[in-house]
Amino acid sequence: MTNKRTLYFLSAVAALLTFTTPMLGQTEVVLGNNMDFVDTTPRNDFRSSSAGDIAVVLNSTINSDFFFEGLGTPILNHEESTIDDWVDQISPSFRYYLSSRQSVNAGILLSRQNQNVAGATTDTSDFEYSNIAHTFKSSSISLRVGYEQWNQPIYFRKFNLDTYFGASVRLGRLVTTEEQNYDYVSGDYDYTTISTPSGVFGGELYTGLAMRFDAFSFGVELLGIGFERQSGFGISDVSYANEFDGETDAGSYLVSSADLPSEFATYQYTELSAKSSKTSMYRGIRVLAVLHIN
Repeated sequence: MTNKRTLYFLSAVAALLTFTTPMLGQTEVVLGNNMDFVDTTPRNDFRSSSAGDIAVVLNSTINSDFFFEGLGTPILNHEESTIDDWVDQISPSFRYYLSSRQSVNAGILLSRQNQNVAGATTDTSDFEYSNIAHTFKSSSISLRVGYEQWNQPIYFRKFNLDTYFGASVRLGRLVTTEEQNYDYVSGDYDYTTISTPSGVFGGELYTGLAMRFDAFSFGVELLGIGFERQSGFGISDVSYANEFDGETDAGSYLVSSADLPSEFATYQYTELSAKSSKTSMYRGIRVLAVLHIN
């Protein structure tokens, strides 16, 4: 009985092997590194621009300059431009891409100059003034148009590094206001305000560097070569108020534009403070923040 059961078991195993052997011969083991596939998922490159793209640009210039030549000594307080000098002149513009490597832009350009000098003295023997205050302000607004040529981006994991060079011109209006206030030792005074309008024309060549994060980019532009011409209309509006020997007078009149007076270069002062700031879009470094609209 036992031999029959053994024979039946061996016969079943033989039949199973006979049935499965052809299937095992057709089986092929495929390794993962031998598998080829095509990814059809759409992937947009948000860090590259193409024809028809628009960008909104906010820019401001970081620079400073002094124009207190020959004021005399000692100057007790002389301050450079502060962060407010360029924050309050942030100006907008729009950039339009003709292609992935070419763009044009148009926007508003602001420029500003401030100068304030005040002096007081106790030396009344040779000094006819007890106080002098001199303020000079200049501000302009212009339309700026430009062209930019972009280079091949440098690709990083989280951003692209874009480099470019460009050229632009601007046309606008400038108004300067000068105040000259003199207090005499005798008690008399002479206050004058001079306002002069003029036109502004300028141009520049610049290079830029920007970090592109999808829809945003941040960068700087180095203003290499630039020129600025300010052509006055030839007439200044002068308002005045004074008192001499007890007689007062006030009014206004028009005169030809002239240079600033040089009274501060003549005397020594027991007290003298000076604050100066000057901004120009044709020197220094321009900072940009850009929103890209694809």
